[in-house]
Amino acid sequence: MQKVDQSDHHLITVYGDCEEGVLQKIVSRFTPEKDTRVLCPNSEESLIQAARNSSLIIVCIDEVNHKNSRLARILKDDRMVVAEIIAILRNGGPDECLNLVSKGFSLCLQLQQAETPEFEKIIKHRLRDGGKRLGSMLIEEEFRQFSEALSNAPISIIVFDSDKRIVFVSEHYYRAYPKSAPRLIRGLSVYETFEMMREEERLLSNDPEELEEMKRFWYSLSGDIEFTLENRQTYHSRAVPLASGRGTIVTTHNITPYVERAQGLEQIIKRLQEKANVS
Repeated sequence: MQKVDQSDHHLITVYGDCEEGVLQKIVSRFTPEKDTRVLCPNSEESLIQAARNSSLIIVCIDEVNHKNSRLARILKDDRMVVAEIIAILRNGGPDECLNLVSKGFSLCLQLQQAETPEFEKIIKHRLRDGGKRLGSMLIEEEFRQFSEALSNAPISIIVFDSDKRIVFVSEHYYRAYPKSAPRLIRGLSVYETFEMMREEERLLSNDPEELEEMKRFWYSLSGDIEFTLENRQTYHSRAVPLASGRGTIVTTHNITPYVERAQGLEQIIKRLQEKANVS
């Protein structure tokens, strides 16, 4: 998956702006780029929504005990908020700024400091870093949604890289192999994976040739294989190389209903043939 780059596409959230939108004007002057927007929500609910998509959050606070001083903790408790949170203090000195940093703000400046060239540099540095974190968070969230979707699919999936080490395992494997699940992690080799699953699963047949066939399938990560467990459930596994040549995806599907249907048809055909022979 291509990494999302947020470094040049920023949203700055400014909340509780000082009189006449002073802070918004300062920030807008420092960030003239067309791909940088300044948003000024007017409620805590809309602040949280904006913060989840922001590269930088700036909160204006009248004095150290102002209600906005608690916002850093509230925002940091939201796992979707990854931006740094800067406090701009209207009334107070260095001691009050230090107090606000202790409340969870990553930085606190006095209002007059926000009008200096140094503040512009701070904004640009924090935007770049916040954009990278936001991009990483978006990728992580997409991967989480992708994993949840695959876990509810009827086919289980395991992906190996070109070195035959695990990249991804769908939730099905954790349900099928509860004892081995804690060790089915990224980086585990296919050989270790096979041995772990072999020890835990119980095949209906103990035929050495069938066991060897399964071993060849997993070790080579190629072709198809069918197998039946002691619980009479039959599965079909297929190994398909990724188009990029950077690994292999193994899908496994429970084909028990198809097997039972085929067996039922065979029995019907057999009975029909027997009747035909008798007549």
